[in-house]
Amino acid sequence: MRKNLHSIKKILLLTAGMFILTSNFTFAQTSVVVNPGLNTIQAAMAAHPGDTLVLKKGKEYVVSSAIEITQPTVIRGEAYDRTGAGDPPAVIRGSANPGEEDSFYMILAAADLTLIDLGFIGFTWDNKQIDGVVKATTSHIDFDAHGCILQGCRRWIVTDKFAGLNYVLHDNIHFNVSTTGNDNYAGWGGPAYHGDSTTNHTYNCTYFVGGRMFLSGGTGPTGWQWADHCTYVNTWGETYHKSKMDGFKAQNCIFFNTHLRGYVGKRQWINGTDTISYGGDYVSYRQLGDTLNGDCAVFPHELDTVNEGSDARFVVITNNLKFNEQRVLDWHNSHAVTTQPFMAWAMRYRANEFGWTIAPNWTSDSIDQNSYDPQFKMGAIPDGAFEAAWEQRFNRMDPSKNDREIAWRPNGAEPKDFIWPLPFDFTPQNQALMSAGSDGFPLGDLNWLPANVKAAWEAGEDNPLTSINSVKTDQLDLVNYPNPFNSVTTISYSLKGRNDVTMKVYDITGIEVATLVNETQIAGKHNVSFDGTKLPEGVYLLQIKAGNTFETHKMTLVK
Repeated sequence: MRKNLHSIKKILLLTAGMFILTSNFTFAQTSVVVNPGLNTIQAAMAAHPGDTLVLKKGKEYVVSSAIEITQPTVIRGEAYDRTGAGDPPAVIRGSANPGEEDSFYMILAAADLTLIDLGFIGFTWDNKQIDGVVKATTSHIDFDAHGCILQGCRRWIVTDKFAGLNYVLHDNIHFNVSTTGNDNYAGWGGPAYHGDSTTNHTYNCTYFVGGRMFLSGGTGPTGWQWADHCTYVNTWGETYHKSKMDGFKAQNCIFFNTHLRGYVGKRQWINGTDTISYGGDYVSYRQLGDTLNGDCAVFPHELDTVNEGSDARFVVITNNLKFNEQRVLDWHNSHAVTTQPFMAWAMRYRANEFGWTIAPNWTSDSIDQNSYDPQFKMGAIPDGAFEAAWEQRFNRMDPSKNDREIAWRPNGAEPKDFIWPLPFDFTPQNQALMSAGSDGFPLGDLNWLPANVKAAWEAGEDNPLTSINSVKTDQLDLVNYPNPFNSVTTISYSLKGRNDVTMKVYDITGIEVATLVNETQIAGKHNVSFDGTKLPEGVYLLQIKAGNTFETHKMTLVK
């Protein structure tokens, strides 16, 4: 069923609804149940400062002016689930005045804010798109959003260069979260934008159809950024765009048809006193000497200089899957488009120098083409979703195009419609991924799997899908001795049954340096020797795949 917000124009003429005082033991504060209507959220906040506001499941809440947060606030919806058992409450901007939406944010946060189990629509009743959901208006605040459904929102949160912000995003779905326009700023969407933050922790979130998902620490370096078990599908720009964070980690995520490329149009911009012109291309910014392109791109800075007494930052990118459908590769090939790598090539180059960990990852651009189709339950991505993503890239930065949102919606839905149930199912069915995470759990957003899987992950218990210990080193008993070693080391592992086994060694930049095993082997204990005499000293990654089981082990070569 699709929820149509046809009554919003009428709601704009109504007075604020009543709210009901109740008790709720989930939070320390008293809970206030807010009835739907025009600006009822603001009215409830004014009457009950500091209380938790509860919005009703399946109801519409219209805001004609921004909700201003001046003290720690919790706004939550009644519980629902992704299978469509009840609609989340829908919060939507109501305005009949053109020209106001480009700079409008539903919430202005000058204090800590928590949003739980809410739906947000980035369009007014007359299909005008707002600028975003939350804008920080001061520094040193905490922002937590989980269980939320965002549809058609240009951006999630804009930090606006305020430092000291901590935000946690988990268990959210971002659907059509991006815009296009005649400059970079309109092209950057996603949950974070344009400023510093102290911490940015994102896990178990899904992103479907959109632009660049994260622009965080844009004026950094500052803080750290961490993503774990997220699913990104059909996005048209770098997922993590040139982060300057002091620490960066992305692990156990699925990147499916991400970083789609289309024509980047002619444009000009000012650099100091110089006007720079660019003629447009089908390829990438590499033509401009920018080698940081890729889903994950991390700018180097002074913290990377590993000197005595230096607080060198960490960069960890491991156990992520990137997969492009064949039609994406065919389209790129027929249009002379460069298929973008998962990691920027400059990062691979710098990894060994700075001690970054950026392997192993299951990516189609790696040396051995080690990638797997996650086999989403919904099947192939609808054609319209491809068209929307490519059209965004085609129109981006084209001065002749107006700043407008382009997205995919099923069955003729309008931007103002809150679509529910969700028209997609990203449950991975490829058994090779069911324990491929560094924690022994499936890759991607665990919310798509049976509830006991995510519950076990949160509790630190074993993966119930595989009945294996969640500590991956227990699966195959993979070890090498001696370790560290100065020339030759013996690698030992055990198989519980007959299986196809592949074992490879990579350097710290992800380049394969040796294939040790590539055959079918019987059950039992196995040994293999690795000779590193001709290799430079350093850390090497040993990767074994036996059937559907992956395992990785670090070896240190010293000379």
